[in-house]
Amino acid sequence: MRLTAPKAGDKTIMDNLTLALRQLDQALDKLGQILQAEYQLLMAVPLQPVALQGVTHDKSQQLSAVAYYDALRQRAEVNCGLRAPYACHPDLDDLWALIQARTRDLHELNQRNGVSLEAQMAHVRSLISAIKALAPQQMFYCADGASHHGMRLQNLDINA
Repeated sequence: MRLTAPKAGDKTIMDNLTLALRQLDQALDKLGQILQAEYQLLMAVPLQPVALQGVTHDKSQQLSAVAYYDALRQRAEVNCGLRAPYACHPDLDDLWALIQARTRDLHELNQRNGVSLEAQMAHVRSLISAIKALAPQQMFYCADGASHHGMRLQNLDINA
C-alpha cells in the first residue's frame, strides 16, 4: 500500500528497500540451514550437547540478523512510502511473497525442532529418574576415585 506518491529521485530509496528485502531473504535462508543442522543434531545418537549448544548460539545470532534486516526493511518502507505486500511493484511483491513463504517454512521447522528437543529432554529426565532410583543414598567421590556410599567405602574402576 503506497502512502505517498513516488518522486523522481525515489530510485535510490527503492533500491534500499530492495536491498533490505534481499538481505532479509538471505538471512532467512541461512537461518533455515541452521535449523536443519539443529534438527540433524537433535536426531543424532548419541546426542552431541556441545555441538547442539554451538548451533543454538548460531541460531540466536542469526535471529538477531533477521531482526536487524527486518528493521532495515521497515525503515526503507517508511522512506519510500510503501508497505508490504508491495502490489504496485511486482519485483518487490514477488520477493515479499518468497520471504513470507520462507518464514512459514522456518516456523514449521522450528516447531519440529522444538518437539524433538522436548523428546530429548523427556528422555534425559527419565534417565535421571532411573539413576536416582538405583542410588537412593547420596554418593560422594573422592579425588582418588574412591566413592563413599552411605558409610561404605568403594573403589570404582571406570575402565572396567
